[in-house]
Amino acid sequence: MNVIDASIIASYLVRDQLYNYAEELLTSLDQVIVPELIGLEVANVIWKHIYLFKRISPKDGANLISALDELLNTFEIVPNKVLIHGSFEISLELGIPVYDSLYIYLSVSRDAKLYTFDEKLKKILSDSRYSWILVTQ
Repeated sequence: MNVIDASIIASYLVRDQLYNYAEELLTSLDQVIVPELIGLEVANVIWKHIYLFKRISPKDGANLISALDELLNTFEIVPNKVLIHGSFEISLELGIPVYDSLYIYLSVSRDAKLYTFDEKLKKILSDSRYSWILVTQ
């Protein structure tokens, strides 16, 4: 099993500098599981690319939201309610936001590998007892 975080999907959809690697991951990984919150996180990234970065138009953003919906249908989506307690404990242990610890807890609870482009999260994980879940590129 594999867990991907919002940074992978966002890079793929907005076609940023990590697009090629994101596309490779999304087309090659089997059994991808994600927390329910991922859709909202990626939608927020799309919003940033419209309003803050001015990289895409609102119309293109709406199309990306549709593409996001289709992509999410290919993954197993784990409800937030089953992740809250464990994620909160990990967030306190590592001093990171619960948003980030959702992916860690999901990976640990499912004995899955975690893929992320978030360098800060990679550093924290590599120095923790959870380093075994992290896939480095």
